[in-house]
Amino acid sequence: MGSTRVFEGVTVRYSRLRGRDARGRQGRNRRGRQSGGLPASWAGVRAARRVRVGGALRPRRREARACLGGVAGDEQVRRGLLIRRADGTSFTAEVALRGGHGEEIAVVLRAVGERERIGGSPAGEEAFRALVHGAPDLVAVTDAEGVLGYVSPSVERMYGHKPEEVVGRNLLEFVHPEDHPAALKDLAWTARNPGVVGMPGPLVRLGHRDGTWRHVETSASNLLDEPGVRGLVFHGRDITDRVRLEEELRGSEERFKALVENAQDFVVLADENNVALYASPAIGQILGYSPQEFVGTRISGYVHPDDCEWALGKVAEVLPVPGSHNLGTARYRHEDGSYRYLEVVVNNKLEDPVLRGVVCNCRDVTARVEAERALRASEERHRALNENALDFVVVQRADNTLSYVSPSIERLLGYKPEEAVGKVGADFIHPEDLEWAWPLFYEQLEKPGINEGVVIRYRHKDGSWRWFESACNNQLANPAVRGLVFNCRDVTARVEAETRLREAEERYRRLVERVPAATYIERNDAESSTVYVSPQIEEMLGHTPEEWISDPGLWLRTLHPEDHGRVLARHLKCNGTGEPFEEEYRCIARDGREVWVRDEAVLLRDERGEPLYWQGVKIDITARKKAELEILRLNTKLRSQVAGFTSELKAALAGLEESERYLEEREAHFQDTFELAAVGMAHVALDGRWVRVNKKLCEIVGYEREDLTKKTFQDVTHPEDLEADLEQVEKLLAGGIPSYAMEKRYVKGDGSTVWVEISVSLARKPSGEPDYFISVIEDIDQRKGAEALLKLLSAREVEILGLMAKGRTNTEIAGDLGFSPNTVKTHVKSITAKLGVSDRTQAAVYAAGVGLFTPRFRVPTGLPGMGA
Repeated sequence: MGSTRVFEGVTVRYSRLRGRDARGRQGRNRRGRQSGGLPASWAGVRAARRVRVGGALRPRRREARACLGGVAGDEQVRRGLLIRRADGTSFTAEVALRGGHGEEIAVVLRAVGERERIGGSPAGEEAFRALVHGAPDLVAVTDAEGVLGYVSPSVERMYGHKPEEVVGRNLLEFVHPEDHPAALKDLAWTARNPGVVGMPGPLVRLGHRDGTWRHVETSASNLLDEPGVRGLVFHGRDITDRVRLEEELRGSEERFKALVENAQDFVVLADENNVALYASPAIGQILGYSPQEFVGTRISGYVHPDDCEWALGKVAEVLPVPGSHNLGTARYRHEDGSYRYLEVVVNNKLEDPVLRGVVCNCRDVTARVEAERALRASEERHRALNENALDFVVVQRADNTLSYVSPSIERLLGYKPEEAVGKVGADFIHPEDLEWAWPLFYEQLEKPGINEGVVIRYRHKDGSWRWFESACNNQLANPAVRGLVFNCRDVTARVEAETRLREAEERYRRLVERVPAATYIERNDAESSTVYVSPQIEEMLGHTPEEWISDPGLWLRTLHPEDHGRVLARHLKCNGTGEPFEEEYRCIARDGREVWVRDEAVLLRDERGEPLYWQGVKIDITARKKAELEILRLNTKLRSQVAGFTSELKAALAGLEESERYLEEREAHFQDTFELAAVGMAHVALDGRWVRVNKKLCEIVGYEREDLTKKTFQDVTHPEDLEADLEQVEKLLAGGIPSYAMEKRYVKGDGSTVWVEISVSLARKPSGEPDYFISVIEDIDQRKGAEALLKLLSAREVEILGLMAKGRTNTEIAGDLGFSPNTVKTHVKSITAKLGVSDRTQAAVYAAGVGLFTPRFRVPTGLPGMGA
């Protein structure tokens, strides 16, 4: 016979063949007590010692028998029937039937109204929540597929898993493979039957963390439609020990009956000296001693020392009066050394001719005592959580008065709950918000369930106003609530931040317009047809963005004839391999100017790795290229002049004075060229000392000339870039390379860093020995900032940032690009988050500061991430 399921109400095992309780006794309720502890609505039904279901269901006996006969296998059926009590009265009950093993089914009777009466009040809900958290059994909530959304803390004690380790996993993962089909069937049945409460489920084995399997008795409730739950609730009681005992005792029917009859209590017969004369076998289950071990010992020797005097006093009270009895609870020592709480009924039967002793009926109430303690602790925790919640909750009647206010309102608005209860809710709302709040309130009255949340101002007790996000749930139809439930969260800081953001956007809307670089997005095709290009391209090459987009071949036609083949080949190769495109080449502008461009782009891909488009930036480097060519020309000219001067000196010593004067003039000319160059220039000794530096270099590195000449280039080179620089120096000194160029960072005089591009060649003595280094240094800090920014942002974000730089609002950007305002707002938030700034204006200023756009205003210094 399978074990009886235990729930609220009455549970019996019913035989299809005999039409009566298969055990011949009343079932047990959820607490494990005899059904004599039923709710008051069952008074009269509990009087019968043998429950005959057919007889109890009059006058609908025929319908009841039809229900019982229609349950096949482990099918579950629910019916509403009229139950007659023994005193002739009757009441409506909910009858749940589920097939069991063989010819037996489980019949669960629950009085309609009991569940509503118990669970309807806030106090009842709080008590139920506290019981769930403190109960020794397992409570789990899953969705219709079995995915765990909540597990009670007892899962760690019962199965070794912490709640957070199992939440999010499927309940069926923990079921023994042999029990999986039954569990899956029960889960599916429960999910298909809304409103099922406490329906017995199959006995299953659940896996413990240590690898063992624990037998569990289950019941299920479908609360998917309950707003507070929205799930399937499973209740599991660990019956591993019971199953083990049943397996051990199955071979002996007599022993099985004795265990069933004494499963809860054990009986001890003692003489007047407190010596045990008899102990029933159930003592072994409760205290671990065999009857043979216990008989002949003094009972008081098992009582906890703190309870011994009190327990002996209880016995002494009944000894003088034959037939008297007493009740008390004390701790008794278990065979393993622990203590159990036993509820003991002492009955004086010393004068009974058969017993001639004191009969002690002992019941183990350890679980009950510990549950009561846990319940009290859980109630205290729940009270503390409610009082310290981040939100406050109010219940507002249809007449706008407040019937309930949670304690956290005092922390958020300064009012004590009793000061707010009974007041009109509108009295706390800002007058400007009442204009729309009143119509919304009446609209919410007509719409049951959850309504859309709003942001509204409530008056603080100190007279100030706080912004709250208020969500409404219409529970007027719920007899336990009968009002609108508002959950209010303080969003004052968020609203004030949004207000400041809007003000900043309006204040700086036209601050940033452009930076000295053109960003673009191109398709991954042979012509690289343009999808988007920023307005800076027109200033750079004279063609408007619209011309670039409408004419796919424009880019190829602007390439300088001498660079056309090289750049096109590199372009086609990158299109094929997907590697980044980095080239410096010349373009012919609309007005015929020759413009040097540094073009860098990366290929963006989708989540499958398929190419989407190229995203890049074009930077005008014409000035740098002209400076490099001028320096190269001057260097060549200088060498030629020095060689000529040497020849002249050797050939005509007589003209020495004139030659010296000529050299001084040439030196002055070189000095002017050296000093007035638009790039940094320097002569550097072989040991790294700055021998000669121009004004531009001093500006780049942030040192005065005399201070800089006291240092070496190693002193001002960033530690992370020094090793690579020294490697190139060694190659240059060894004659392996004629010159070198690289990008690196200098540490400026104020401690900040600046990116530079250096070109270094080696001046040699007439003998061919190295003399000093000639260095050309260009400040590329803005370019590096722009490159970093492009890698950080997506193409869409770059496009939006460019429009932001033109002073376009979110709404205007949405109209320009065909996006929704919310999409633009989401991208703006992403841009500011990635750049580490607080608003959209600072984001545009940031981009200007790193050289991505050319502003029409003076860019403020000191923003995060900007170079000096």
